[in-house]
Amino acid sequence: MNTKDLITMAAAALAVFQLYDYLTKRNANGGSAAPFTTKIMDWGGWQYFSDGTSIGPDGSYYYQGQQVYQAPSGGFAGATNTVNNGGSGLWTRT
Repeated sequence: MNTKDLITMAAAALAVFQLYDYLTKRNANGGSAAPFTTKIMDWGGWQYFSDGTSIGPDGSYYYQGQQVYQAPSGGFAGATNTVNNGGSGLWTRT
């Protein structure tokens, strides 16, 4: 192995470490961030996910039972819509 190979391997290892660190950081609310979630089921127009998120038939988002995003009634084009989510910063669309 020459110096160029060692530098390339070190850069790749650093990139993998930074990706792992980014995916496992704690979120702003103090909980651990879930880098991946899976859909649990669809029922009656609702979608349920493994991280506690659900999406209503109208497109509104709920997290652990609390509405965190209200879908605009007229569609998304040019819409400004937010939900008071206690300052958590989750799912706010402006």
